[in-house]
Amino acid sequence: MALARLARHKGTTQRQIIERLILTEDQQVINAFPLDRFDEQFDEYLAVNLYKTRKAK
Repeated sequence: MALARLARHKGTTQRQIIERLILTEDQQVINAFPLDRFDEQFDEYLAVNLYKTRKAK
């Protein structure tokens, strides 16, 4: 019900709300990487996501 309320309140679809939430959370994870290890952690993060995405197909 919360998803339906948010979509109605924002004048958008439930799918768009979910996509925004996912992208916001993804950006928060990336922003939390320490600057001194950013490249290493970002590469690691992308590798995990790509592996899981490919495996799911």
